[in-house]
Amino acid sequence: MDRLKTPLTAVVVIFICSLVGAIVVFKFLESTAAFEDSRGLKLGGAIVGFLVTFGALWQAFHNFSRELGNTNQEKMAEQIKNLQNQLVRQNPPPDHYRRLLSEDFKLVAHVPEEWAATDNTMILYAPKNAEAFMDNIVIYRTLARRLYRKLQTQITKQQLDTEVAQDQTKTAALQAQWEQVQRDFLTHQDDPPSPNEKVEDVLQLEVAANANTILGVPEQTEVAGHPAVRFQVPSPAADALGRQIFCIFTEIYVKQGEGYVYQVVLTSTAQTIASRTPVYNKIISSLNFFT
Repeated sequence: MDRLKTPLTAVVVIFICSLVGAIVVFKFLESTAAFEDSRGLKLGGAIVGFLVTFGALWQAFHNFSRELGNTNQEKMAEQIKNLQNQLVRQNPPPDHYRRLLSEDFKLVAHVPEEWAATDNTMILYAPKNAEAFMDNIVIYRTLARRLYRKLQTQITKQQLDTEVAQDQTKTAALQAQWEQVQRDFLTHQDDPPSPNEKVEDVLQLEVAANANTILGVPEQTEVAGHPAVRFQVPSPAADALGRQIFCIFTEIYVKQGEGYVYQVVLTSTAQTIASRTPVYNKIISSLNFFT
């Protein structure tokens, strides 16, 4: 089979097959054939049969070779992907860090050994101290289209709230409209993307939805080659001592499979957020995604 991939070998084999076919058909079976082109050139007998047979066999060989090549390319691409996934899974962590691997989330991260993880390994708690609040880093994964639609719904709610504030007489009508928007979201949140939805813009939509609470300027970045955005927002809650809690969000759009958005969130108080950020940044930089 590999020999047939060489063009010269293929031509010779097809030539011999065509010649044998023409001899059998036109000599022993006494068939006839004739051909005349637009210039008046006439061909007849076995030569026409040879050319027709050669052309048919060559076209069949060409189609077969193309399909065989596509199959081999697909197999090679699959082998490369599997090898990449194995390398990602086995990527060794630096000193005093351990590898966190989640087959459910399809990711690998390096996290500090002293940070405690919950059973689902997606919530990391900073070492305990005398403070009432325990800083943490949480990793979420959401279908991109579901988050996209959720954020659209959130922006719609903000717009309706603005209209109510401007005209109280619209409260009942706008409340009914909001309830319908919520029902539509719950019903269609996992539907396949429609042509007018640009799910790849989910990160920009996230920034727009949080525009009223974002501190500073959102940072456009990349994580493991995937587009990402980073911003900081205040939490509506406070710790037991009444101190304000802040969250640093890094959201990564990974267009693999169905397409997911990974949210890596550092939650901390104003007093400790600066000391937790280096660890957070190191975890972000260690993230890798596999299929």
